Amino acid sequence: MDPDVCLLRRVKRDLRDRGRTIESVYRQYLDTVKPMYEKHIRNYVEYADLIVARGGKNARIVDILAHYINSGMIEAKE
Repeated sequence: MDPDVCLLRRVKRDLRDRGRTIESVYRQYLDTVKPMYEKHIRNYVEYADLIVARGGKNARIVDILAHYINSGMIEAKE
């Protein structure tokens, strides 16, 4: 997802659902969110075999991945 779209979604969500001010969203984004994205995600996306949309909140893909991983672990033991 484009970082600009992520920021806009974050601003909209935090103002609407969390009652935050634009200043607090701005500060958190610049102080925490953007640096962590730069450090842990941006440079590694091209190496990812899989990117899970919505992360752990995507129950269906989590179940599929868990089954795939567990199946592979069982086969490795045999």
